[in-house]
Amino acid sequence: MVARFSMLSIAFVILSLTFTAETARADECTASIASFALAGHGLSGKEAIYLATLNVDSDVTNAEFVVHFGATGPDVTFDTPVLHYKSSKVSGVSWLRLSPPAVGATISLASVTKFGETQRCIVSSAVPTPVEVFTGPETIYDDSKPHTDLSDVGYSMLARDSDFTKKAFPEYPYFAREENVMGEVLIEVEVGTQGGPAERAWVRWIEATGQSDLLEKPSLDAAHSSTFTAPVEDGRPTSRDYLILYTYSLDSPIRLAPDTFDGCPLEIEDARVAPPSDSDPNAWYFFNARAMSGKIASAVIAIQDTYGRIARYPWQPLTLTGPTIGRSDSIAAAAFNWSDTDVKGIWVDQVTTTSGSIVHCNQNIDEPKTLSLTNGLSRFMSGRPLDILGLEPMQHAMFTHEILPAYPTAADGTRAAGHVTVDTIVDSTGHVVDAFLTWSSGLDYLDAAAMKAAIASTYQPAAAGAVRAYGMTYRFVP
Repeated sequence: MVARFSMLSIAFVILSLTFTAETARADECTASIASFALAGHGLSGKEAIYLATLNVDSDVTNAEFVVHFGATGPDVTFDTPVLHYKSSKVSGVSWLRLSPPAVGATISLASVTKFGETQRCIVSSAVPTPVEVFTGPETIYDDSKPHTDLSDVGYSMLARDSDFTKKAFPEYPYFAREENVMGEVLIEVEVGTQGGPAERAWVRWIEATGQSDLLEKPSLDAAHSSTFTAPVEDGRPTSRDYLILYTYSLDSPIRLAPDTFDGCPLEIEDARVAPPSDSDPNAWYFFNARAMSGKIASAVIAIQDTYGRIARYPWQPLTLTGPTIGRSDSIAAAAFNWSDTDVKGIWVDQVTTTSGSIVHCNQNIDEPKTLSLTNGLSRFMSGRPLDILGLEPMQHAMFTHEILPAYPTAADGTRAAGHVTVDTIVDSTGHVVDAFLTWSSGLDYLDAAAMKAAIASTYQPAAAGAVRAYGMTYRFVP
C-alpha cells in the first residue's frame, strides 16, 4: 500500500457509510457493517486506523460500535458522529481514537441514533465483522503522544460551500479520461486560525478504476488552491480539519484538462545547452517534450539561431514515458549538436499522431538555458569531437554492465542527499564517447561520483557507424 504521511498526533478509526439500496425505517434498525479493514497505523505501532463501511439510512447521526479484542483484551464500546455526503455513494466519514491496534479483532454495530431522536435503536443482528485486507492508500502518522481514552472522539468535518472563500476544482487529467479512470478522492486539509489557504493537505483515500494515482495530484492541487474562512468555535478563533471529496466521472462537472498546448499535442520544455569548449567546437543541446496524450508517433522539431535561420529535425521514433505519480503527462527527451551560431529557440513544428493525422503547431518557443559547469567532470570526451549529428532520441539507460556510483562522504563523515542526471552518447561498442552532467546535485563530490559511474558503465550498443543517447539519474539517499 502506498504510504501517506500526515502530521497527526492521534489515531482514528475511519467510518465510511454507504446508503442501502432501499431506505429502511430507523425503528427497524436494519443498519449493518459492510466491511471492516485496516487502513493505516502510527509510526510507533501503538495505534491503528480502520475503515468501516456501513449500510445505513441518510438520517442517522450517530453509530455505536463494539470492538471485540477477544483474548487480547476486553471489548470496547464507542460512539461516533456520522457525517453524510449527498453527492457520492460514500455517505460520511468520522474519526475515533483507537489504541492498541485491533489485531485479530472484530467489530459489530450495536445501535444507531436518528436525527432529532435521543433514544438509540438497537441493531437486531449485530454480527461481528472481521478485519479485511485494505487495498487503498495506507495512512501513516505520528502517534508519539499516548492515548488511552477511547471515548474521546474527534472528527474532521465535511467542508461546506460556506467554509470556502474560494473553492477550486481539479482538472480531469487527459490520460485518466483516455484510460477511462473514474472514482473518488478524499482529501483532508488543515486550516489555521486565520483561514486562507490550507496549511497542509493529504490524501485520505482513493477509490477508482484503473490507475488511481492519476487522480491524486489534481485533487491535491485543487485543495491547495482553495481558500477558507477563518474557523470559529464558540465565538473564538480555532484551527480545523476539513474533508473534501472530489468525484471523477465522464459526466462529472470537473473541468477537463486540455489535451493540447495552444493546439499542439506536444510541447518543448527544459531545453539546456552545453556551450562549445576548447576540445569541442560544437554546442550540445538537450531538451524534454511533454504530451497530454500518449498517441504521438513522431514530430518535427524546429531550431532557430540568433540570425533567425530555422532548421528542422525529424524526431522518429518518439517514445513517450508516463504518466507517473506527480505527473499527469508523458515525457520524451532528445539531444543534438550544433556547429553554427547559438540556438535562440526550440519548438515543436509538427506532430504526427498514431492515427496518422498531422498537426501543425504554433511557435511555442523554449529558449535553452546554459548548463552550469560545477566541476571538472561536467563534460567527458573519449577522443575527438563527434561529427554533427541529427536529432538523437534520449532513451533511459539500457546497460550491458552497470557500475553503481560510490557514495562519498563529506569532510565531517556524513553523507549528503541529492540527485544527479548524466546524459551519455554511446558508440557501436557500447562505450561512452561523450557524457554531460545535465542536472547537478549542487555538490561536486556527488556529481563526480555519478559521472564516474556513468562513464565506467557499458550500454546497449548503437548500430555500426551510429551513436545512441542515454539518460540516467542517480539518487543519493543517506
